[in-house]
Amino acid sequence: MSKVVIEAVTFRVDPKVSAEEFAKLAAATRPAVAAMLGFRRRVLSVDAEGTWLDHVEWDSMEDAQAAAQNISQQPSFGPFSQAIAAGSGTMRHADLAMVHEAVVDA
Repeated sequence: MSKVVIEAVTFRVDPKVSAEEFAKLAAATRPAVAAMLGFRRRVLSVDAEGTWLDHVEWDSMEDAQAAAQNISQQPSFGPFSQAIAAGSGTMRHADLAMVHEAVVDA
């Protein structure tokens, strides 16, 4: 049985690129990511020190690894990748262990 896999990529953006500009570049990659086999959800965040986290959920480790290998072939990822500061990225994959969501009273 496949397990949901979390892909966590941390990086810094080139100082010449504003957070707003980078968010637009990231948004341009949405159709390509959504079309990848096993894609579930993606969340992009940035902390106060300027470190970004690209959090992606996949149906399986195989799907996550295939996407990581093929992402550079997607044209929309050229500008996105070029805006990331050289040598600042790290990628990890891990099995999802728990989900905790807010409960809204009806």
